[in-house]
Amino acid sequence: MTIVTASWMVSAKTRRRLWILLAVLLTVGSIWWLAGAVSYQEALAAIGQAQAGPLLAAVALVLMVFLIKAERWRLLLAGEEKIDRLELLRALMAGFVTNSVAPLRAGEVARVLALAGRSKLSAHSVIASVVFEKWLDTLALLLMAGLAMAFGLSQQPATNNLPLLIALAVVLAGLGWWALRSRSSPNGGSVKSSSISATATGFVADLRGALVRQRQASTAGRDLIIIACTLSAFAIGLVANTLILAAYGLETASLWWLAGLLLVALYLGGVAPAPPARLGVYHAIAFATLTANGVAAGPALAIAISMHVITVVVPIVVGLVIMWLPRPERTA
Repeated sequence: MTIVTASWMVSAKTRRRLWILLAVLLTVGSIWWLAGAVSYQEALAAIGQAQAGPLLAAVALVLMVFLIKAERWRLLLAGEEKIDRLELLRALMAGFVTNSVAPLRAGEVARVLALAGRSKLSAHSVIASVVFEKWLDTLALLLMAGLAMAFGLSQQPATNNLPLLIALAVVLAGLGWWALRSRSSPNGGSVKSSSISATATGFVADLRGALVRQRQASTAGRDLIIIACTLSAFAIGLVANTLILAAYGLETASLWWLAGLLLVALYLGGVAPAPPARLGVYHAIAFATLTANGVAAGPALAIAISMHVITVVVPIVVGLVIMWLPRPERTA
């Protein structure tokens, strides 16, 4: 047993080192590529000509998304106990800040611990809500990616993808509804106790128990609000990206499509190894997406820098402020 444990520890350490190495290589490669592809003077000149109004509006919308996600999280945890909205927002921002500076999505663990440690909620209940939250986000992301793809295809002559768009929206909305209504069915799941260890079995049992409690408190109206929160968060992110593009004078018929494409690309790019605040990697993804769709190199890098500041740096600063706000004394 000791040998197995030591082997596992070495393996985990090796994986962390590999992640750090990949992050360094991607960052250096991204910065090197950007330095050769565009003049930073052009980017700074484009930033100087950007309109401040749309950029400030985008900042407000991005911060609004966190409020919506905090409310959705509260609804997912309904039935467990009455949770202070500020405490939920604090835990959510703690997760975002941690994800921005630590690898391997450590922020998801950080926000579970932050909320469970400041409330009477069990860690299993919080984990169940986070897992299901990610499932909803995945469905919404697939919907947005499908819409972007269908819109791109619709630009081809004699092509009408309206039926495809409607079918895709109905299917994904149906999947979300089914998942919400059956997420904690006592008879659901396919995990066999005989195929996993006793510890894992206990964890799964506790997790399913948390899901059952959440299901008992669930109503059709609450589920619809949860779906609406998920879709509105992505929709507001889409509007924020559109405002950033418009601030740089991009006024094309496909502006919404390009904003959606950026949202999908940057969301998926978030799983790549990257340094704190995703410096370099974020900019390379945004720059490649923009230039591949006809945006000049200088404005493309300027937009990438602005998007990074608005969607990453500003929320980190605001998150740190919220995390440092004084907490009321806990009652016994």
